[in-house]
Amino acid sequence: MRAIADNLSASVLKEQFIPDNVFLYVVKGEINFYDGDKRHTLGSGECGVARKNHLAKFRVTKLEGGFEPILFCFDEPFLRAFQQKHHVMFTSAQTKTALVKLTNKVMIHEFINSIKPYYKGVMELDEAFEDLKYEELLIILLRNQPELAGLFFDFAAPGKINLEDFMNRNYKFNVSLIVSPFSRGVVYPLSKEISKRYSMILQAIGCLGNACRKLISCSVGKVKSLLTSTLTSALKAYHTFL
Repeated sequence: MRAIADNLSASVLKEQFIPDNVFLYVVKGEINFYDGDKRHTLGSGECGVARKNHLAKFRVTKLEGGFEPILFCFDEPFLRAFQQKHHVMFTSAQTKTALVKLTNKVMIHEFINSIKPYYKGVMELDEAFEDLKYEELLIILLRNQPELAGLFFDFAAPGKINLEDFMNRNYKFNVSLIVSPFSRGVVYPLSKEISKRYSMILQAIGCLGNACRKLISCSVGKVKSLLTSTLTSALKAYHTFL
């Protein structure tokens, strides 16, 4: 998300891995997100939370007056401390989209106005007020939409993934963006899944190869029986792979 702030004049799609949950408020202008499945747009006065461990492409729309965002990046140490202090209870987030739009924005607008005296840049506040304002914003977000707790306080490492679903959703992204951020939690189970499916292909090929060798020395009656058995095994391995 920092790339948005570094290049506010960007008008082409940029690929970005989101390492932490990020609150984004658009002061002016417009930005478009694509997460491999859905497209999202935030315009002036709108806000949302970009979810950690997701891939997204973003495009800043060229509009008169330019683009001005306000970003708050909620890292894990801060969220763990907040959860311990406020005893936050949560259930797993239901949405799978990379961007969650925020609906009740009255208190958020008031909060944005309140930070102006301490605001030093897109992701920078006066250090003396930074922790206070981060905490205040998170309290507002959770009060407005309690279900966001499942998004902010899920600290579990990414587990086993559905290989087909993962590739269908992310094949449009740069491969290095898909692989490198997930090396700790996803690549290992991903590689195990690929190896598993590859071994199933080899198993099916092996069944057919063994059948061909046996056919050379078999009678006609045994050939029919052997072919039936072999094809059944090969098809079973093939369907398991699919």
